[in-house]
Amino acid sequence: VSFVSGLMLGMAMLHFIPHAFRQNHSVDQTMSLALGGFLVMFFLQRFFPHHHHDVSEGAPEHGHAGDECAHRHDVAVTHSLAEQAASRLSWAATTIGMAFHSLLGGVALAAAVAAEAGGHSGLVGLGTALVIILHKPFDAMTVSTLMAASGCSRFSRHVLNGLFALATPLGAILFYAGASELVGSNPVFLGGALAFCAGTFLCIAC
Repeated sequence: VSFVSGLMLGMAMLHFIPHAFRQNHSVDQTMSLALGGFLVMFFLQRFFPHHHHDVSEGAPEHGHAGDECAHRHDVAVTHSLAEQAASRLSWAATTIGMAFHSLLGGVALAAAVAAEAGGHSGLVGLGTALVIILHKPFDAMTVSTLMAASGCSRFSRHVLNGLFALATPLGAILFYAGASELVGSNPVFLGGALAFCAGTFLCIAC
C-alpha cells in the first residue's frame, strides 16, 4: 500500500501537474483544478466507503466509579450509531463509491495516454496504468470482504467483481468518446483533465 501511495504521489507531482501546466500555461488554473480533484475524491471516500471507528465490545473501562455509568452509556450509543451506519452503508454503497473512483481512474489513464500522444516525453501512460493495476486489487478486496460479511454467495461476489473491473475501462472510453475532438483542438481541456486527475491521485495517496 505504501508503494502504491508513493507511486501515485510521484505520478501526480512529477507528471500530471507539469504536463497540465504545459497544456494550459496557467499555474492558477492547474492548481485550482487539482484542488477540485482532491476535494471530489475526498468527499467521495468520506460519504461512500464503509468505515467505523467505534469502541470495541468488551473494551476496558477506566476512570472512577462515578464515570463508569457515563462511559457505558457512551459505548452503548457508539455501538447503536455504528449499527445504524452499517445498515445504511452496505456493500452496495461501498461498491458505488468504488465504481466512481474507478471511473476517475479510467479518465486519468485516458488523459495520460492522450498527453503522451501529444508528444510529451515520459512514460506517463504506463505509470498511470501501473498505479491502477496495483491499486484496484485493494478496492476489489474491500468489496468482496463486505459482500462476504453480508452473506452474499461466492457467485454473486465474482459477478460483481467482474462488473467492477469494467469501471476503469468504461472511464477511459467515456473520456475518449467525449474528448476525442477537444483534445486535439483544445489543449486547455487536456490540461484541465490532467490537473483534475492529479488532485484525485494526491487524495488517494494521502
